[in-house]
Amino acid sequence: MLQNNLIRMALATMMVIAPVGLSSAKDIKIKAKPIEAFTPDKPEERTFGELEFVSGLVLTSDNDDFGGLSGMRIVDNKLFAVTDKGHFLTADINRNNNILKGLENAEISRLRDRKGKRLTRKKDSDAESLEISGSQFLVGFERKHRVEAFNLTKGKLFADERAKAIDFAKHNLPNNKGPEALALIPGTAKLLVFAEDAPNTDGRHRAFIVDGDRMDPIFVSRTVGYSLTDAAFLPDGNLIILERFYTPVTGPAMRFRRFEAENIKPDAVLEGTIIMEATSSMEIDNMEGLAITETDDGAVLLTIVSDDNFSRNQRTLLLEFKLSN
Repeated sequence: MLQNNLIRMALATMMVIAPVGLSSAKDIKIKAKPIEAFTPDKPEERTFGELEFVSGLVLTSDNDDFGGLSGMRIVDNKLFAVTDKGHFLTADINRNNNILKGLENAEISRLRDRKGKRLTRKKDSDAESLEISGSQFLVGFERKHRVEAFNLTKGKLFADERAKAIDFAKHNLPNNKGPEALALIPGTAKLLVFAEDAPNTDGRHRAFIVDGDRMDPIFVSRTVGYSLTDAAFLPDGNLIILERFYTPVTGPAMRFRRFEAENIKPDAVLEGTIIMEATSSMEIDNMEGLAITETDDGAVLLTIVSDDNFSRNQRTLLLEFKLSN
C-alpha cells in the first residue's frame, strides 16, 4: 500500500505543476456493454481456478484512435493505458457495488518524445507495456526495443529528457516480440522487463532485472505457443504473469501464472503455478494488459484488457476477477 500512496501523491503533484497554456489530451466517449457471464454456455459458473469472475465490459468508441490497448495500470480507480499505435489513454472507472459499469472522463493523446513531438512512426511508437514508478510512467516499446520514462502533463505523456532509455538492442530480441511486460519489484527500484516471446537456447522466455545501469538475466519456463503479455505484483509480493495463446483453429486462450517473490533473482528460472486458464469458449480475446488492485475490504482484483488490433473481428474487453486465496 505504501507504493500506491507514493504513486497517488506523485500523480497529484504532476497534475498541479502542469505548465499554463499547454493543451490537454482529447476527450473521447467510450461505450460499454456488460458481460453478464464469463462462460456464456454456463452463466452460473463464476469460479475459474483460483479466480472468481466479477464483471466485464465490451468497450467501443467512435474515435478512430481508440483500440490496441496493450499495457495498463489502475490507481485510485483511474485507468492508465498505452496502445500499440503510440497513444496514451486515461479514464475513470465507473463501478456499482464493485461491478464494472463503464469508463468516464476518458482522454487520449499521442505519446511525445523528448522534444515534445508526437511519436508517429511504427518503429518508435509500438507501446506494449506500462508501469508507474513514483512520478514517472515507464513505457516498454517493441520494434525499437526500449523502456522509456515519461512525465505526465495535462493528461499527456512526454519523454523525460533527463532520463536515459533502457536499450535492448544488443539482446537481439525478435522484431515484434520485445518488452511486453514491466513490473517494479515491490520495495525496490528494480524493474522486471519481460520479452513477449524471445526464447533462449533452452527454450525459456527471456526477461531482465534492471537496477540502474545494471541488467541481469532471468528466465521464465515456456509452453510453446504461449506469449507473455503483462505482469504485476500482488499485495503479498508474489508475481502474476498474464499469457496468451492463439491459433486460427483453436482461437484465443489465456492463462495466469503466479510466481513466488523469493524466486525472483538474477539467473533464476521461474516455473510458477497456473492459477487460471481460459479458452475461446469463454469471453476472451487477445488479452494483453493486466492491473492488480486491492479493494477497501481487502479483496485482490485482477483486471485485464484486450488488444483488438484495430480489427472489426476482435473486441476490446475489460474483465475483472477476484483472487479467491
